[in-house]
Amino acid sequence: MATSIEGKKTYKNNDYKFTFDYPSSCDVKGLSKWYFDLLSDGKILLRGSVEDNTIKIFINESKPQKDIFIAFARERARVVCGADGPDGSSYCENIKSERAYTTRNGLCVLEFYLTLTREDYVRKTKQTSTVGPIYMVDISRTNKPLALMIFPGYGHLASESTEQLAREIIETLRLL
Repeated sequence: MATSIEGKKTYKNNDYKFTFDYPSSCDVKGLSKWYFDLLSDGKILLRGSVEDNTIKIFINESKPQKDIFIAFARERARVVCGADGPDGSSYCENIKSERAYTTRNGLCVLEFYLTLTREDYVRKTKQTSTVGPIYMVDISRTNKPLALMIFPGYGHLASESTEQLAREIIETLRLL
């Protein structure tokens, strides 16, 4: 799949040794070595996070025997949309759809859509909706498991254009 990102800029993460291209009409705001937001007109289009410590904790606690990246990606995708508060809770127990593919640069990607349940304790109601896509890209190195998560925000369903942008960015992802 050829990228249609025109007038591109390149984001480089020196700590985790990867780059990706994004439209010059956008900005990347690095929040730490682990987190970044892709902004358009000051609004968040996509969020990104390098899953370093979370994948290590997952491996140590769950001790998966095979498909470590897939097991982690499924669990992390479900966890990332959960939130609790005094008046309610949001959680994603179910993966609505999952698709695995490989980028032109040889990186393994899992794309998830999830069913989000929002419970309102005061009104005693439950509502469900679809959120996603949440992308998990395997950026592991020898003896260093790592995943890059790119998603439209907590509890959001991306527009078609944002979803397309995320896929195009992921296609340009390169390990250094």
